[in-house]
Amino acid sequence: MHWFCPTNPNTWYLSHPALPKKCLGGKTQNPNESLNSLIWKFCPKTIGSSLQIAGIAANLATSVFNDGNQILITILEKFSLKINRNVCVSLAERDNRRIFTSRQRRLESSFEARRAKKIKKSKEIELFQEQEGIPYDPGAF
Repeated sequence: MHWFCPTNPNTWYLSHPALPKKCLGGKTQNPNESLNSLIWKFCPKTIGSSLQIAGIAANLATSVFNDGNQILITILEKFSLKINRNVCVSLAERDNRRIFTSRQRRLESSFEARRAKKIKKSKEIELFQEQEGIPYDPGAF
């Protein structure tokens, strides 16, 4: 903790050691993060884009987030673009794959397997840190 951090017991700060432990159980991805992920797929941060392009990417991502990839067909038709069968099939497959993956992740067995894998990995990291020491500690001053 540094002198910028509030001293009130009802406040929190990002470098507090207990804060990352709240995220260990999983379920930390929220809808806003999913939407942000879609936006950056349409408009990657690595490629410089104008504000107008970022706005278009945000609108496309919001449409896909709410209605699935099939909405892209409607958008392309509004621009009087010809859409062949392969585009329709490809977008339908994407939506079906997304729905299937979502259903698989909701299954209790799948959830338990992911949780066990995450716990195993965190134990490996702890063991490594005990052996090697912590080379970098984010938020430490």
